[in-house]
Amino acid sequence: MMTGDLAPLLTNTVAFFGALLFLKAALNKLADWHRFKGVLGDYDILPERISGLVAQAIPVLELAAFALLLLVPMTRTIGAALAIALLLVYAFAIAANLLRGRYLLDCGCGAVPEPISWWLVARNSALALLMAPLATGQVVVSGGPLSADVASFAIALLMIIVWIAADVMFANGRR
Repeated sequence: MMTGDLAPLLTNTVAFFGALLFLKAALNKLADWHRFKGVLGDYDILPERISGLVAQAIPVLELAAFALLLLVPMTRTIGAALAIALLLVYAFAIAANLLRGRYLLDCGCGAVPEPISWWLVARNSALALLMAPLATGQVVVSGGPLSADVASFAIALLMIIVWIAADVMFANGRR
């Protein structure tokens, strides 16, 4: 179990970063839902008759992960478990298509189209590992002062800004 002065800061930072990441993901999908529905169908994993329903459910689940990770420490275990499940499903779907030789699919990861790659499988797996301690209860989820919460949120916000900037740079580098 993680304890000590940095435990609340680290725990909250990971939770807030995950929350912001899933908020960003959900908003991207909701902003252009028809595009996302097409991307999901292109993966050719789900039967066509349920693809639209799943395309509606995914942003809702991402918003649930956001809320559960952000709202109160007691819900973070559930939020982290949901986040891990989503990340691993995404990694599996990408890997399954890469193994079928389908490298030109859009990952559906953000507002800017990005082809699937083993890098995305590794990235999603690493994010799932980052969330694992939260999901297993192996971290302290309470006890920090408000200043630690504010600092954690500020660090997580900076991390998400860097994440978005890196996404844009990589997307522009592929053009």
